Amino acid sequence: MIFVKPNTEKEAVSLLNNSNGISRIQGGGTDVLVQMRSGIIEPELIIEIKNIPGIREIKEVNGGYEIGAAVSGSNFKEVIDNISLKYPSLKPQITRAISLAIDGKIYKESWFSPINEDSEVDLMPYM
Repeated sequence: MIFVKPNTEKEAVSLLNNSNGISRIQGGGTDVLVQMRSGIIEPELIIEIKNIPGIREIKEVNGGYEIGAAVSGSNFKEVIDNISLKYPSLKPQITRAISLAIDGKIYKESWFSPINEDSEVDLMPYM
């Protein structure tokens, strides 16, 4: 297994595109490690992206939020708090535990699941 820490998004994408085997991106979360320990995957390449500039930032864009791929759970919580301040009617649902649905698939505790630009993302009551 090869473990690399690229310095730019361009370098990370190049490494991923040039990989011939199973590759995984790790953004500081534990999803990849849990999958490896349980024998679900055996990647030949792990690309650690958490130190790439901007990858841990949250930006307000056109009335929504752009969340970097390696934003920590505590920062994600700040986004959720900001949404509840901006949209008070959502606060009762947000203050309870929530689950995330990406393209119809429900994630209970996997905040670092991949989200494509054209994905439909929904916050929902904790399942």
